[in-house]
Amino acid sequence: MTGKASVTYARALLSVMEGKLAEGAKELRQVEAVLEDQPDYRKLLSSPALPAADRRQLLAPFEERLSPEMYHFLLVLSDHNRFALLPEIARAFYAGCDEALGILRVEAVSAVLLTEEQSARLRQRLSEATGKTVVLSNRVDPAVLGGVRLAMKNQELDGTLRARLDGMRELLAEQIV
Repeated sequence: MTGKASVTYARALLSVMEGKLAEGAKELRQVEAVLEDQPDYRKLLSSPALPAADRRQLLAPFEERLSPEMYHFLLVLSDHNRFALLPEIARAFYAGCDEALGILRVEAVSAVLLTEEQSARLRQRLSEATGKTVVLSNRVDPAVLGGVRLAMKNQELDGTLRARLDGMRELLAEQIV
């Protein structure tokens, strides 16, 4: 779940990076990677006990590696003691980038790994149905038995054998009672 403040900051970053969303997403992933590799650095940047000037100084190495827009965004987060929200802000930013760029991320859950041909056909059908560029990932779950379950945004389409069997079980239980 993403909080209101995180969404507000993500929207501000989307606005600032308009026309350079792919670059912005790449830079934000770089920042996240550095903070992931150095949890103490993240803690310092998120600490309200550390004076703002010191937090700004800790961000100085990013100035040469990031666009001015992204670097100044990090300074704003630091100045407003919002650095702890960066993971949530990043998720909301990436979702906004996908929306703006017409990308739909879909996870296909199947009993066995989909072949390249199956994946391509599924991507094509989903793209035609949604009008978006589909980025498909496949996760294997033997419990589905057969078929495929699609998860996208806030929607799930379940075409698995397990779902059909469960539906038949419920129908039979209703008929018996």
